[in-house]
Amino acid sequence: MMRLFKEIAIIVLLFLLGTLLSLWWYKEVYITAIQEQQSETIPASFTKEPLVKGKTLYFAITAKHNNLGVLKLRPKTYNRINYDTIYFRLREKGKDTWEINNSYVVDRFEDKLFYPFGFPIIPNSKGRIYEIEITSEKGTPTDSVGFYGGYNSIATQYIYSRETIAINNKLLTSFLYEKLSSLMNDLYFILFYVIFLIPIILYVLTKYIKNDFLFYFIEIVIFLYMLFVYIFIPMAMDSSVIIYILTIGFFIFVSHLFHFFEKYFSIYRFSPSWLYGLSAMLVVYLLINIGFNKVLESTRIALAIFYTTLLALALSFFELVVKQKKRT
Repeated sequence: MMRLFKEIAIIVLLFLLGTLLSLWWYKEVYITAIQEQQSETIPASFTKEPLVKGKTLYFAITAKHNNLGVLKLRPKTYNRINYDTIYFRLREKGKDTWEINNSYVVDRFEDKLFYPFGFPIIPNSKGRIYEIEITSEKGTPTDSVGFYGGYNSIATQYIYSRETIAINNKLLTSFLYEKLSSLMNDLYFILFYVIFLIPIILYVLTKYIKNDFLFYFIEIVIFLYMLFVYIFIPMAMDSSVIIYILTIGFFIFVSHLFHFFEKYFSIYRFSPSWLYGLSAMLVVYLLINIGFNKVLESTRIALAIFYTTLLALALSFFELVVKQKKRT
């Protein structure tokens, strides 16, 4: 009974820790904000070519809550740093004057990652339709950005102050419910969140899965899943998340996966050459992504190559030192 209680306690602890880390490291939305994915999307005519001078990007969105304060779009940089300036304007539908007029230099736009167009909070925005207009100051085909369309291409944030939430229990309850609901409806967050539940999966695998082949198969799936989320999901990830993913991935790769190859393919020794081989495969994949102008994917693959090669070099140096000591 005590053993079962201990195992349940470990699983609960890992679940709570994973949940806290996922919320803390999720950089797409402020702690005191609700982010919603809009059903509207960028018009197809503006997703194929850059926004140059003389063209106007226009679309409308319906606010889902009060306190609208941020509109987020996914820029397309065309694999270059651009220095154009764009003008962002917003107004409620039916009004003649633009309520928001902001300008942005686009040199800090990151390809495919949400860029937040912030403005003063609109208190009673729920259910209202807002028109957005974006124009270029001097954009040319070789110095301007575009915008991605399709799924998850437009998001809105509704911002609340901590003080207001803290003193109003009814508002706090409503805010927590709406925030949880918005996170559960965000496919990218769910894919991100699952990464932080992997320690639970590994713990359960170690304790309860006795079939070796099934055990290793699940670990291979987990390893590939982490690579997929890291490389392909267009969301902001700081160094802490990247280190976490690489640590879990390396643990799986070194502690378990090479035992699979040892048992089923008669490879008896883990060596740096494995990591060099993985780096070489990633280099090929990097070149393919560069060829298709996949900027975000290329950047993340390049970082994975750097860490993998660095680890391989460290292991090579360690082996060299061990061999040198044996000779002496």
